[in-house]
Amino acid sequence: MNFLKHLLFILRQRRDGNRVSFSAYLKAHENISLGAGCKIHADASVDASRSAGVSFGHKITLNRFAYVQGGNAGVLGDKVHSAMFAGCVAKGFAVNFSLIHKNIFFFHRPKCQAVTPC
Repeated sequence: MNFLKHLLFILRQRRDGNRVSFSAYLKAHENISLGAGCKIHADASVDASRSAGVSFGHKITLNRFAYVQGGNAGVLGDKVHSAMFAGCVAKGFAVNFSLIHKNIFFFHRPKCQAVTPC
């Protein structure tokens, strides 16, 4: 990550009304497009190096530890989803199905596991 490109991208976005943290990991700045009022918090990652670009709509917020990676047309295939879910479950996370909305999944660490008493 080139520090000067990173700094210039952040300053341009702040001038345009977007809030991008200096601690956010941004790869391929020239391929990232933000709508009006976007926020990218510290420790969020946007990787646009493997695609034609990553575009965000208006007033999108990326919280800490969010990861966005561009791909072919920005679509994740079934194999990629399966691998991501398997990795999260293997690390002890569970999916909160009551919060799923528009293909956004909410993972959390349960307070007790099914094999251990609560």
